[in-house]
Amino acid sequence: MISWKQAFSRALWSGSWASMLSAAALALCGKIERNSAAAPLNGPSQWLWGEAAARRRRLSVRETLAGYLVHHAVSIGWATLHEKYAARRGRSLGRDALAVAITAGTACFMDYAVARGRLRPGFEKHLSKRSIALAYGAFALGLLLREMPRKASADAWSAPSARRRAISPSERMPTSRLSRLTTGSRRTC
Repeated sequence: MISWKQAFSRALWSGSWASMLSAAALALCGKIERNSAAAPLNGPSQWLWGEAAARRRRLSVRETLAGYLVHHAVSIGWATLHEKYAARRGRSLGRDALAVAITAGTACFMDYAVARGRLRPGFEKHLSKRSIALAYGAFALGLLLREMPRKASADAWSAPSARRRAISPSERMPTSRLSRLTTGSRRTC
């Protein structure tokens, strides 16, 4: 298991991507549902300025910037926990996707089932449950982006000779099987 310092260092990257992608999803959904991209991003500012700030729809330094900074800090916090306990190097992309889905699901559960009042993100004041789920999905994708470049570079080096030139079917199959296919003879068992 990696140290907290290493987990935090990795989380600065993955948490930042998770924060930016989920903020973009929140802004897009806010524009579609409430005709205000800033409204959902104002939500987390209730941690600092109270629930009235989270209900504001206009873009402002006080609510929108503060809301995004709170959202970004919390995203890095969740990414740190993910990097410490759930992220494992050398796994398949499918397992990594499951791990980030569990992390995002846990964050959503904590935000809406455990947290109360001002400690909630405040997105629900402006968005539907579907849009909130989309934002948590974007958060998960941001966490997953950390592993994708590493996996792509590992895949590129895993079978370099096969990627350099095309391999004909005759080179892939053992000779005995190839001869059976071309002559039409079959063995029945």
